[in-house]
Amino acid sequence: MAHKTFDIPTYHGIYFDCWFASDVYMVDEESLAVWVESPQGAIGNVTVYLGEVPKDYAYIDVNNFPEIVEVLERLEVAEHTGIYTRSGFVEYPLYKFNREKLYEYER
Repeated sequence: MAHKTFDIPTYHGIYFDCWFASDVYMVDEESLAVWVESPQGAIGNVTVYLGEVPKDYAYIDVNNFPEIVEVLERLEVAEHTGIYTRSGFVEYPLYKFNREKLYEYER
């Protein structure tokens, strides 16, 4: 099956033919780590580690990559749980990832 790509507008410009990549954070080896890549290279981290969360859940890095929220929801890759965790001056939303949908956009 060919994997899907998406375009993402950022304050640096529009990146075309992007895809997600994922792994786990080394600190607990279970928390989902997701980032975006493109033919031009890495675009940004989607998730941020703020402590252990249940499987398939992750905090979204709205501080450094706020544009990703719209993409996650539009592609139905993840949905907001309504929960936030504060770190410094930023409140990071907790999202539940649909791993099947995420896989459709991974390489």
